Amino acid sequence: MTSPHGTEWSGGRIACSAGTVYGTATQNLYRCTLLGVRRVTVPLPPGTYAVTLFLAETLGAGPRSRVFDVQAEGRTVASAIDVAAAAGPQQAYHAVFTTPVTDGGLDLRFVARVGEPILSALEVTRLGPPAAAPRIVWSDDFSGPQGSPPNPRDWTYDTGGGGWGNHELQRYTRSPANAAFDGRGDLAIVARRDLDADQGSYTSARIKTEGRFAFRYGRLEARIKVPAGRGLLPAFWATGESLPRIGWPNSGELDAMEVVGSRPNVVHGSAHGPQVGADPYMLGGATASSEPLDRRFHVYGVLWLPGALQFQLDGKPYATVVQADLPSDQRWVFDDPFSILLDVAVGGDWPGSPDATTNFPASMLVDWVRVTR
Repeated sequence: MTSPHGTEWSGGRIACSAGTVYGTATQNLYRCTLLGVRRVTVPLPPGTYAVTLFLAETLGAGPRSRVFDVQAEGRTVASAIDVAAAAGPQQAYHAVFTTPVTDGGLDLRFVARVGEPILSALEVTRLGPPAAAPRIVWSDDFSGPQGSPPNPRDWTYDTGGGGWGNHELQRYTRSPANAAFDGRGDLAIVARRDLDADQGSYTSARIKTEGRFAFRYGRLEARIKVPAGRGLLPAFWATGESLPRIGWPNSGELDAMEVVGSRPNVVHGSAHGPQVGADPYMLGGATASSEPLDRRFHVYGVLWLPGALQFQLDGKPYATVVQADLPSDQRWVFDDPFSILLDVAVGGDWPGSPDATTNFPASMLVDWVRVTR
């Protein structure tokens, strides 16, 4: 088991496996497991800490045969962890969270529901002084008269066409017809077919906080109702503030939400970065909703911690990317400030082109965006 210096644990025994652990370039983090762990304590000065737990089902347990909760400082931070069901056998898996420490040590409790809890390694990073609860460091709730544009103190625009690197069909504009308050507390980003041009001409909007606001670490979330329809790709994402200087993918990209309009029940969350001698990497995952996501508002988010990214739908994690799992040719570029973007793209390599079933105008409604830390 790998852990910070001075870590102590009670309960359990160390069990090791020589089998391959998939989804990581650092297999030694997972090959030895503390089986039946009940408590782990890490001596730490007061502060708020990011914690990553490294887990893998290397001991043969199947789905629903090992389920447990994790508590930090008396608060449940991960519920019903079932590594075999969530990741599969011999697959790297993680639980990530933040917690305050006020009494000289981090106290972790592992509470069994079924079978014995496991832990292979843990990583702890100090974020700042102790905080009883996360605080909002930036937000926009898009309140204002109908037709008003996003606040120029917070938002600016990408404009123009040219495909945006994905052979997209839309031309982004600054027009209130493409991005404006709806008068009911939402920002409407609207993709339109240009009726004065040919049927392959579309307009939309992409707004961004570049040059207005950037953040490093924290929880990025937005409450959004996405549009559905073939050829539509609504997105909520972030790029490194260094983008104008060093370009993509060296600047990094975090996609908190992408929904392909022809598959409106699936949300994708991903991280993009540079890979030596090859195409940029894309890591993350997707999850399916029980109903199409365009039917109601949902909260899309990413928890960004030092060395870890966790993608969430309505507060529930569905994919995690951890720096320690990256191979040496993939560079971690998620330690610098990022700015926020919202847009609706039309056409392109991924969603394909609109067809006769696609309804225009197509609106993405954004209730709020916030960063907490």
